[in-house]
Amino acid sequence: MGNYKIVLASGSPRRIELMRKVLPEVEIIPPDVDERIQKDDLSPEELVLSIAEKKAMSVRDKVDRGIIVAADTIVVLDDKIFGKPHTEEEAERMICELQGREHSVYTGVVIVKVPDNIVRRFAERSKVKIKAMNDDEVTTYIKHAKWQDKAGAYGIQETPDIVEYYHGDYYNIVGLPVDKTLELIHKVRDTHVLYDTAMLFGGFDRCFIYGNRTHGARECLPYSAPELTYIVTGGQIHYRISTCIYSSTYLG
Repeated sequence: MGNYKIVLASGSPRRIELMRKVLPEVEIIPPDVDERIQKDDLSPEELVLSIAEKKAMSVRDKVDRGIIVAADTIVVLDDKIFGKPHTEEEAERMICELQGREHSVYTGVVIVKVPDNIVRRFAERSKVKIKAMNDDEVTTYIKHAKWQDKAGAYGIQETPDIVEYYHGDYYNIVGLPVDKTLELIHKVRDTHVLYDTAMLFGGFDRCFIYGNRTHGARECLPYSAPELTYIVTGGQIHYRISTCIYSSTYLG
């Protein structure tokens, strides 16, 4: 894609398959991160974005020039988070809790453009209801279904018969909202860092530093900042950070 290769930071067969359908040239680099869920008072959206960001940053040093895509998915019922089960007992317990009730599926996607260090991220939510199941049906499901490595112990693409209905992006439930991810990849590809006279913005975990490009100063962006856009109009650079806009003269 342009001069930037696309890198998927994932070992998930489902995400790899989805990405290769739309971007056959995608390079796969499995991340090396601890995906165990530690809520720490984070919202579901913040949690999946936090884990996805860890995945993206874990492969950052392996990419010289490219666009890194990472994602994470969780299932949520009554504020309880369901990650990936590690045993049959854990999988059975998850299905018993989910059956007959509607739950939410959240996927967080983080995209990093290297070496520019431009970061974009979003979280998508879908709703799913698993059919009511008796004990025998749950036991049969656990014995025969491929529940391993799936949040909530089910995969809608492999066992659609246990799903009563769903609302929202189907591929978000599978593990990657493809359309929105592809749209953001194109936006990130076409976003370029613009240098200006030295400016310093605080208020985030890290700071923004824009150096005078004639002096070759380096630019730093905070991976933690969820919203950052550049708008150039009438010779002015406008930095929109959260709800604040800072402007300065574009030197050309």
